[in-house]
Amino acid sequence: MTLTNARIVDRAGHLVRVIPPKQIKPSQQIENFEAGETEVSFTTSDNSDDSILVVELGETVSLGNIVNLSFRKLARRFFIAFLVAGGIGFFGFALLVSRARPGALRLMANVLAWGKTHRWQIVLLSAGASVVLSCYPVVFFGKSFLSPNNHSHTFLLYGEMPTVPGSDEVETDDEKGSDLGSAMWYSWPTSIVESRALLDHCELPLWNRYDSSGLPLLGQGQSMFGDPLHWLVLLTRGAVGWWDVKYLIAKFLFAGCVGLCVLQLTRHLPAAVIMAASAPFIGFFSYRYSHPAFFSMCYAPAILLCWFKLINATKPRAFAAWLGAMVLADWSMINSGTVKEAYILLLAMNACGFLTLLLADSVPDKCAKLCYAIGAQALFLLIAAPIWLTFLRTLQNSWTTYDSGGVFQLQPSLFLGLFDDIFYRQFNRDELHLDPSSNFLILSGVLWFIFSSRRTNRRKLSWGLTATCLVGLAFAFGIIPPGLILRWPFFRNIYHLDNTFSCVAIVCLLVLAGFGIRAFWNDCRTLAYRRICPRVLISIAALLALFLGTTEAAQRSSRTLLNVGDHIPKSHFFWGYAASLVVAVAAALWVGSLIIKTGRSRLWHVCSLSLIFVLLHWRQGMHLTTPFDAYVMNPKQRTQLIADSSPALALIRSQ
Repeated sequence: MTLTNARIVDRAGHLVRVIPPKQIKPSQQIENFEAGETEVSFTTSDNSDDSILVVELGETVSLGNIVNLSFRKLARRFFIAFLVAGGIGFFGFALLVSRARPGALRLMANVLAWGKTHRWQIVLLSAGASVVLSCYPVVFFGKSFLSPNNHSHTFLLYGEMPTVPGSDEVETDDEKGSDLGSAMWYSWPTSIVESRALLDHCELPLWNRYDSSGLPLLGQGQSMFGDPLHWLVLLTRGAVGWWDVKYLIAKFLFAGCVGLCVLQLTRHLPAAVIMAASAPFIGFFSYRYSHPAFFSMCYAPAILLCWFKLINATKPRAFAAWLGAMVLADWSMINSGTVKEAYILLLAMNACGFLTLLLADSVPDKCAKLCYAIGAQALFLLIAAPIWLTFLRTLQNSWTTYDSGGVFQLQPSLFLGLFDDIFYRQFNRDELHLDPSSNFLILSGVLWFIFSSRRTNRRKLSWGLTATCLVGLAFAFGIIPPGLILRWPFFRNIYHLDNTFSCVAIVCLLVLAGFGIRAFWNDCRTLAYRRICPRVLISIAALLALFLGTTEAAQRSSRTLLNVGDHIPKSHFFWGYAASLVVAVAAALWVGSLIIKTGRSRLWHVCSLSLIFVLLHWRQGMHLTTPFDAYVMNPKQRTQLIADSSPALALIRSQ
């Protein structure tokens, strides 16, 4: 191939920048590369599937129509709006309190009394509020999880932006590796095919004639046909607004079930409320922003909750109800939209529940419950036989790029990245988002649980979670060698073991962090706090030092991550953000201990905890805009996040 006259032009055809041939470099799968004075000639490698050239501009090219606002201008607008809104809110609140203080006190007392007798309702309210806060652009500002502007290459009707009729939006989001376009590439069009089969032709959508000259839909994980929540989409003919409702309900189900799992095992309401509020702000939801794996992850805690409810169930009616819910949760998982995440999570969550019930002490009718649960799983296998048998038969007669087998795993020294993906992303030139994470609040809770678990886990309720989590970590971080995995059927074809088994570990870590918060609550009233707090902070510092050593140290070896003089560059944002996480954890431990010791919370306590919550969670939530838009940390933090859903609705009508 020969490239000549490389340049950048605007939409009107005006020349912005000429790219000399010397600035074009080979990256991968390129042979016989020659750069002359006016042209570049090269040959792609034999059997190449991803040949890449890199353009090194050497300096920033400012495109006037999409230049970001300066930090100074954003800060000025923010403080002006903050002072005006804050002043009105402060004086209005003061006036309201002065006039209605007795009534407000009575209302607060009634709310507290109601919360003591309605524990699970408080947990669900916390989960719902946190989901709304994490998705406020979708809930309040007309944004959508499904939008033609979610990816720069999601071309629908037209080959350039805007890609749908009736839209004038040309700005797209930079996905940074999070597979933003997957919903528009497959999930949404498939929902249209399925809804037409059901509503227009009264047929089951068993086959998709529009893809690869025909592909099966039943038993193909991405069709989501058996997912109960997916019927909201199918009955509305794939309406984008109902897709958004499905995403929000699934995220609420995830957060609510995490909180209820913590409440069921720990019997500690504050721990359950905190974890329900933190669960929507994990890095997984920015990694799998609108991917089908979003739903597989969201259904996983529901399976655990059904198993945990069996532990203390005493009545036959409760047995039957939770066993039926377990079958429904398994059915939702196997139809949730993926294969590798869904099937591994299905096996792992049921194994975790089984181990928890088996290893727990003081469980009434343990043998009977185990037998009933095994019977429910056998019933599920029979009910779901049309799905998994069709999948196995289709897989046997198909060809995929995964047939050759392979294993992607993470270095154990990158363990800190499991609690914030920014540590993973330093290894990619464009800081690609290639693995999921949780958050630093979960890391703090898990570390506290490790150092104080004996007094808070007398019934051994965490043993099953711990065992499942360790297995997931062993697969994800290379403890189980790839040579062994390549010998196992199905596992050898997953490829992305780092992603798939990180999901298993994250779900378990969320519940284990609840044990840690309960232990923290108890230890703050004793001298154990002074012993455990330094250990937690030193452990975080050690993990950070291990990460920095991995990304900075050069070895005297022919097989090394870094050579002498090399280093993995880190931005100013990384250093500031990483420091803010450590400071927030230390502040949370200190302020939390003050509140628990005194049993009272003052205004500065509430303000401090709110600020700490923001520091620990803000980067995993959606935002209309932030002062850091120029530094693209994840797909949810840009001004051009997601377009209004009306263009996609117009596309549905036009078809």
